[in-house]
This record gives sequence, C-alpha cells and structure tokens, in this order.
Amino acid sequence: MKSSSTDKDLPFVTFRKMVEALGSAAVSELLGRATDLVLALDAEGVVRDVIAKGERGDPASWPGRQFEATSSVETTRKAALLIAQARASGAAGPRHINHPVRGDQDLPISYSAHRIDDAGAMILFGRDLTEMSGLQVRLLDVQRGMEQEYQRLRQMEARYRLLFQSSAEAVAMVDVASGKVTEANPAAGEMFRRNAGRLAGARFAKLFESEDIATVDTALSAAVSGEPQKMLIRPLGASDPVEFVATAFRADDEALLLVRATQPSRAEADTRGVDGALLRLMRDTPDGFVLTDGDGCIRWVNEAFLAMVGPVAPDRVSGGALEDFLGRSGVEIGVLLDSIRSNRRVRQFSTVVRGVHGDSTAVEVSATAVSGEHGAGFGFVIRNVALRQMSASKTGPERNSEQLAALVGTAPLKELVRESSDLIEKMCIEAALVMTKDNRAAAAELLGLSRQSLYSKMHRYGIGGLSGS
Repeated sequence: MKSSSTDKDLPFVTFRKMVEALGSAAVSELLGRATDLVLALDAEGVVRDVIAKGERGDPASWPGRQFEATSSVETTRKAALLIAQARASGAAGPRHINHPVRGDQDLPISYSAHRIDDAGAMILFGRDLTEMSGLQVRLLDVQRGMEQEYQRLRQMEARYRLLFQSSAEAVAMVDVASGKVTEANPAAGEMFRRNAGRLAGARFAKLFESEDIATVDTALSAAVSGEPQKMLIRPLGASDPVEFVATAFRADDEALLLVRATQPSRAEADTRGVDGALLRLMRDTPDGFVLTDGDGCIRWVNEAFLAMVGPVAPDRVSGGALEDFLGRSGVEIGVLLDSIRSNRRVRQFSTVVRGVHGDSTAVEVSATAVSGEHGAGFGFVIRNVALRQMSASKTGPERNSEQLAALVGTAPLKELVRESSDLIEKMCIEAALVMTKDNRAAAAELLGLSRQSLYSKMHRYGIGGLSGS
C-alpha cells in the first residue's frame, strides 16, 4: 500500500510547527550552532544581521554593508552571482567566497543562499573552509617539494649518466643472480669489441677466454660478500691481460656488481714513475708500504697495508689522509711528519694502525722523505709488531720477577707500587716532551691529559725546570 502525499508531508508539517514554536531567539541560536556563519540580507543585498560561531573577527562589522563589498576582489563577481541566482530561483550555492580580514590571510567561506520572501530578502549559510584551505596549501607545498626533489634526482641521474658514458675507464653493471651484463659504457664496448648496447644481456664470464671463465665466476661470487675482488685476465681476442675490479652494491632491491677495468700500463703510471721491479717488491712485501705527498695525503698503498686496515677498496684509501689510519692521535702523526721533514728519515717509530672497524694494530714505522716528478713526499714501511709485543708480555714478568723480589721487605707493597707508577709516569711525560720538541700542548694531547694536569705532573716530578719542592 502506497503512502499518501499527506503521510509524506506529515513529518515536515510537524517540523514547521516545532520551528514556529521555538521563537526567533531559539531559531537564531540553532542556526548559529548548525553552521559556521549565518548572514541575513535585505532585498537590496545589504547585510542586516550576522551569526558567527566562535571568534571570526571581521564578520561582526559587516551589518550595513553590501554583501559583495565584504568579499575579496577576485571573488566579488561570484558573490554577485550567488545573490542573483538566489533571487531568481529561490536558492543557490554552494559558492566559495573569500573575505579580507585583518592580517595576511583571507577568510574562505562556502555559502548557500536561500530567499525567504518575494521582495528578495535572503539568508546565507556559510561553512568555514580555513582548515581545508590550510590542508590544500600544505598539499601544494608537498607536491612542489616532491617535484623539486624529482627534478633534482633527474638532474643528478643525467650527470652520472654522462659521467658513465664518457668515462675512459671500461665499466659494466653485472646482475648477481644471472651473472649477465645489465649495462655497459662505450669504453667497455671497445674493450670487448662489441657495441655497448649489445653487451647488455651477455653473460659476463663468457666475455673472456674459456680457461678464465671459472676464475671470473669465482671472483664475482666472492665480491658479493662485500670485499672488492681483483682479476688480471684477458678478454676474448685481446693480446694483453686487463685488471678488473668487481664491487658489490644494491639498487632497487637488486644485488649488482660494478666491474671496472684498468689497463696495467695505466696502473703503472699511477705509481708515480716507480719501475716495474721495485713496484712488484713494494706490492709483494709482507710489510705495509705507503707513499704520501708532502702533506701526508696518501698516493699509493700495497696489499699488506690494506690487510692491516681491513676490507676496503684501494681507491677509498688513496687520496685520504695518512692520519685517518696511522697513529693514536693527530698530534702523533704530526710529530712523525715533522721528524721526517727535519731529519729526512725516521726509524722504528712505535704507533698503531687503526682499522676501518675501529680495531687497532701495534706497528713499527720506518719512513724517509722522497722526491720525484710529482713533487716531494714520504715513503713509509709499516711492520706489524703485535705478535712481538704479545711474546714480550709473556716473558717480561718472568724476567723481572727477581728484580721485584729483591725489593720486597725494603718498603710496604703500596709504596713499592706507587714508586713504580711514578717512575713510569715521569718517563712517559719526558718521552712525550722529547717527541713534541717541548710543545707542552701537543704533549698533553699525546698523553691524553689536559694541559693543566700535565703542568701539575711536571711540577710534581721537577720536569722542564719546574721544581717539585
């Protein structure tokens, strides 16, 4: 059974009666609670009354002004259209209109207009869009920032792409899972006598002589562990072997290998003119060997030194400062370099080599000043003495036990220990002053003391002309 029109209209009839029963004050309060802003306009479009929720500033001053005059310049036409449409059809909206208020920001309001009599008086219901406008501004800022970052990444990619393509060094990217070349630069194409584009997809090991395929596969597998692998092998059809270095990295959750090739003649040129026999000696010696410039910047290191500092590629060491790896502090390496400059050579300088993982190895350094076509520099021979010190530490107490036993009974144990400690402390301070040429600030840093503590101990032991009396 269908409902009659009377049944349908009944709730609205009841609603109208309830509203009429509320009275004007209650209706005004109800409208103020139901929406953010209510404006009453007369037939000429002049604001006669305002109901605003909360503190909204300027709307309280609008009564007596044309509604269009309260809007901003860019939304005045939209305000006029809203009024005209409401007069013509009885209702209009919603329309977004901005109102200038005190300060830099406009008050954005979404209006719906309703005509209430035949003369053209109307009520405007407004919803504050300030919060939404703020969200839109932040969204635009985020989008703008993303676009700028994307543009920056594109420019960076373009620069690296140009560097990759124009590099004279042959470079290839190899996928770890398949062992196939994913990308190669033109120099790699020339080396393997193929177009660089055709190298992509080829199995990297198959680019070498058949007897070297197993060697290449083994080296690539070992490089995945993180330690760069070197290979001196001959590409297909080449007459001379080429040194390749494979280094693992990840990109887009894929494990890849960066394989770089260097002709042996280029590697020899980098040794600053050292002849082949001497170069092999320096490379194969069990002691660490380092060449630096006159400021202590590393030019070349051998494999023994790399073994001391830990798993690190030679190109990460070359170009760095020697003090990053050698010496307990910057003062110590400064003392060593000053001694070489003054005396031309230094023998058996005791210090430590610091590894990339924070560990240290006791070493003995012999160094000399060298000169060549690239200017003055220093050569260092670095010998690992950790085992020697461990052996000495085992036999030392036995060797000195008789001397210590002879002192027992001559004084209390606490006094014997204190006297021994004082003697060792005095000897260390005197040695530090000698090493730093009486530079007390440098000696304090070398000993790990403050300058005030060093002066106090020097005064106590009567060192440097300071009497302990």
